[in-house]
Amino acid sequence: MNGSRVASPSRCRRVYGGGRNRKRSLVNVPLVRQRHAKPVSCMQVFASMNVRSLSPLKLDSLLVQLNDHPVDILLLCETWHDPDSVAIRRLRSDGYSVVERARLRTRLSMSPPRATSGSSSCVTVVVYHPGSAADAFFTEFADLLDHLATLVDPVTLAGDINIRLERVFNPNVVEFSELLADHGLTQRVDGATHDAGGTLDVVFTRDDLPPPAIDIIDVGLSDHHLLHWTSSLRRSPPVYVTSSRRPWRSFDQDVFQADLLVSALCDEGSWSVLDGDELVKLYDNTVTTLLNSQVPSRNVTRRQRPSNPWYDVECRCAKHWLRSLERVARSAGPLSDTTLSAVSTWRMER
Repeated sequence: MNGSRVASPSRCRRVYGGGRNRKRSLVNVPLVRQRHAKPVSCMQVFASMNVRSLSPLKLDSLLVQLNDHPVDILLLCETWHDPDSVAIRRLRSDGYSVVERARLRTRLSMSPPRATSGSSSCVTVVVYHPGSAADAFFTEFADLLDHLATLVDPVTLAGDINIRLERVFNPNVVEFSELLADHGLTQRVDGATHDAGGTLDVVFTRDDLPPPAIDIIDVGLSDHHLLHWTSSLRRSPPVYVTSSRRPWRSFDQDVFQADLLVSALCDEGSWSVLDGDELVKLYDNTVTTLLNSQVPSRNVTRRQRPSNPWYDVECRCAKHWLRSLERVARSAGPLSDTTLSAVSTWRMER
């Protein structure tokens, strides 16, 4: 007969195996109370560049530069390639994983894939702005940042925005910097990234993460320079919280009231001679004893989930309000029946 038991002094599990006629074996398996207690870290090398046409000839030169400056993730903008690009097909045939978007005609080009290494991952976004129609760019860029703010993974944005960020008093620079600060992002490039000067190529990461050291390298492939940096896809260790809870669903108000009537709190002779502090102590002890007899308290250890910075008290109240409307709507009938007033109200609030 197979079985198991826990030896409390050594905190290990003893597993017995075998049938009636077999020799029993004993294996000590350590018990881990909290999983993933250590942070997980993985270093990834990034590079970003406005390549200005990824032609087959320029691709040869780019691969030579990557041999001198090895990277794990390469972000390119202004590649000027078509869906049947020879350079893209060549990269894929050589074993590279390519995520591409061919010649978008909108003002803001965005491509947010997720890069995964082991148990860690991050979201990488390539942004290109040609320099015209700044108002439309800021609107579309704000929508992008609103979407990225809902993600748990670290976010890295890189590309060419064609805004001279070193001109700190320029209205576009001020608006752009405020937009980044509102979403918890920081621009990490410090130096000229163009042959004519100016910080046009950028790298943004969250301001609560360690800032990467970014090298600006003139590789001679375009009038923009190559940005090269290393980032840690570090996943913070989980936080375990122990709290005391009671199974309130098993609480019976009638039973509690009956027990309270026969307790010392309802016996004037038990508390008439007590002072204020003793009355408070008698109340606490009596109520705790009655609750323990019906809904005993127990300690529960749970893993605390991280919350996004934007999920504040206002968002929490709105979520609770919407959930309450949903419960009312479900009790009224199917949620597909829009003729019901409760369902209509719930759908309108959504």
